[in-house]
Amino acid sequence: MTTYVRVPAVERALVGERVLVLRLDQDTPIELAGSAPTVWSVLEDVSELPEIIQVVASIYTDTPEVIAAGVEEALRHLIDANLVVEQP
Repeated sequence: MTTYVRVPAVERALVGERVLVLRLDQDTPIELAGSAPTVWSVLEDVSELPEIIQVVASIYTDTPEVIAAGVEEALRHLIDANLVVEQP
């Protein structure tokens, strides 16, 4: 099963539940939006997609389909931003 792992980074919470994440090997922080701040936080404790979705579902009241889609979109964003790596 694929797991998702955060890269070493520093994060800072901003006003309005926004989060900035700075990889330790880069100079420019990335602002997380949408579901990404929640998924980023959840990845500190869990790494497999079903677990990530389950934890996010315990936070929000949307339908399981909406939550799963939001988690998958957030993971794609985090991977594209090089903040998370997929490990088979």
